[in-house]
Amino acid sequence: LAALSSGLESLREQGVIYLWRAADRLARRFYEGARKLRDVVFYGDYQMAGRAPIVTLNLGQLESSEVAVELADHGIAVRAGAHCAPLLHRRFGTVERGAVRFSFSHQNTEAEVDRALEVLDALA
Repeated sequence: LAALSSGLESLREQGVIYLWRAADRLARRFYEGARKLRDVVFYGDYQMAGRAPIVTLNLGQLESSEVAVELADHGIAVRAGAHCAPLLHRRFGTVERGAVRFSFSHQNTEAEVDRALEVLDALA
C-alpha cells in the first residue's frame, strides 16, 4: 500500500495528461517509423484520438515469438503471442502466430524508439 500510495502521489505531481502525452508521442514516433518498413502489418486504429500508447504488429511471415526473441537479444522488451485476447486474435487472423506488442511509457526515450526501429528494419 505504501508503494501504491507513493506511485499515485508521483502521478499527481507530474500530471497524468503530461505522462500520457509523453508516451503517446513516442508511440506515434514508433508507428510512423515502422510504417516505412517492409512487410509490417499493424493491428488497431492508429488514427483514433486518445488511444493507449501501444503499437501491435507482425513482421512478414515471422512468428511473433521470433520477433520478440530477436528484439530481446538487442535489449528491447516487447510482448508476443495472444495477449490473453483470443477473440481479438481470431478477428485479426493471428490466432496461430499472435502479434508483437510494443507498449510505451513516459520513461522510454526517443533513442529507444529509434533502436527498436533499426532492429525491426534489419529483421524485415
